[in-house]
Amino acid sequence: MKLKITCLIFSCLLLTACSSEEVYNTKIEKGFYAVQQEEFERALGYFKSAEKLNRDDESLSIYINQLKNLRKAEDSSFLGDEELAAHYIKKVVHAKKGSPIIVEKALEIRDQLRSI
Repeated sequence: MKLKITCLIFSCLLLTACSSEEVYNTKIEKGFYAVQQEEFERALGYFKSAEKLNRDDESLSIYINQLKNLRKAEDSSFLGDEELAAHYIKKVVHAKKGSPIIVEKALEIRDQLRSI
């Protein structure tokens, strides 16, 4: 009887761990999809939510900072401060171990600013 209870508890823990990892991975996938759709606020929400599930993932902190800087670049551009926007885009692009997907969007925004 003890063996059955132990097996049941272990199975429940294993299922919980798997589903938690699936949720984590789904949030990251949705975050990158949102970045590709240029929905940076939504992407930031997904990454922050994933970070709560796995605080040991240093790359998420980097992605979150990249997105915050990308948002600051957009805000600066909207306010007409192209120099400040360029500064924030450089921070996104030069982030160590940053996301190439986020960098690609930052470069697209930079190119749009240059064409204005």
